[in-house]
Amino acid sequence: MYAGASSHAILAFRPEGEVRAVVERGLSGLTPRTPHSAAELEQTHVFVRERGYAISDDEVNLGAVGVAAPIWVGNEVSSSIGIILPRQRFHPGVESDLSHLVITCAHDLGERVAARLS
Repeated sequence: MYAGASSHAILAFRPEGEVRAVVERGLSGLTPRTPHSAAELEQTHVFVRERGYAISDDEVNLGAVGVAAPIWVGNEVSSSIGIILPRQRFHPGVESDLSHLVITCAHDLGERVAARLS
């Protein structure tokens, strides 16, 4: 729950106690780019909260880039939606397009889920 764009898109908006519990269980490195400390994880989450989406680069699988957005249901993040692509297909212009797409999809899904719950 601490590595990869989809996980960051959720965890960045969870209560501090939840994040602390994840850190206390240990941040074993899946790859050399996986966050290894609470400070690294928080820095990533600041980015997610500022931009509204998460990006990961070699955090879970070497050669893979992920872009994900949180799905809000009411005032809480319930899940996330993301796209994973091979590094060779990722370039600076792609991040903007993909982030817009995942944010739009996440917003639509959140509204649909909320409507079914009410």
